[in-house]
Amino acid sequence: LNRESVTFSKRKETCQIYTGTVATEDVTWSSENAQVATFDKGVITAVGMGETVVWAEYEGVRVSCSVKCDIDPNDISGLSREPVLTPPKELTVDSSFFDDAVFIGDSVTEMLYHHNIAYGDFGKAKFLTAKSYGVGNAIYDKMEMTYRGKSYRNIEEAVAATGAKKVFIMLGMNDIARGDYGYIDGCITNWGTLVDLLRSACPDITIYIQSMTPIWTGGEKGGLKNSRMDEYNAKLEVFAAENGCKFIDVAPYMKDETGGLATKFCVDEYVHLTYTGTKAWAQVLRSYTGYDIKEAQ
Repeated sequence: LNRESVTFSKRKETCQIYTGTVATEDVTWSSENAQVATFDKGVITAVGMGETVVWAEYEGVRVSCSVKCDIDPNDISGLSREPVLTPPKELTVDSSFFDDAVFIGDSVTEMLYHHNIAYGDFGKAKFLTAKSYGVGNAIYDKMEMTYRGKSYRNIEEAVAATGAKKVFIMLGMNDIARGDYGYIDGCITNWGTLVDLLRSACPDITIYIQSMTPIWTGGEKGGLKNSRMDEYNAKLEVFAAENGCKFIDVAPYMKDETGGLATKFCVDEYVHLTYTGTKAWAQVLRSYTGYDIKEAQ
């Protein structure tokens, strides 16, 4: 290698540092952190902010180069706004699986309700949704939910009224946006109360927790940033595992290369989904429901 260190200022910027005579296909190329930079055939490519080390190895001889990516986090030039991942095509459940399910959520989940009316992906599933709804609303503010014309101030009573055996919950964006109840850690603590309330009213219910979908890059507001949503989702996954809930990681299938909501999935350059976005979401739910998403991947 002809360099011991390289610094980049832009994503996808490249630098060829290999000057050896060994064929590149015979060399093993690697990076300690491919989220910062990749290394292949002697070429380093900047990916994201941070520092890493890249390695080249041949017949037991290993050489390295330090890489620093000093990239403006607001610079998204050259990054695709198309979804990075495609939902699995193989479905593990049919629409009838959701006949005894209820979905709880905010205005994002309301879009899934309209999707079900149009396409029937979730059979006879019930929906308990309200604009700006959050975990804090569910356990403290007691924001009203309506089911069959009757209003319920306690979410657990509303769920019990539906007779559901499964509950799918996507909540947290509004809590983080408002900074309610101690921000992220406080929100996770409130999840414990919410799960306890649901199980007290419906002892046999299976709880599916979904990661929160991202924000369109460029539409982030105040504390509502994708970096915070990623932190929240990671902690939510740990919570689900520790509390006997099933976790379905929807967020990765909604993201583009910027880490935000893919443009074709976003209807308002903010957080709400197009029908294309809800279709992808439905595909994820019907592909991963019932078993560990990581095992499926």
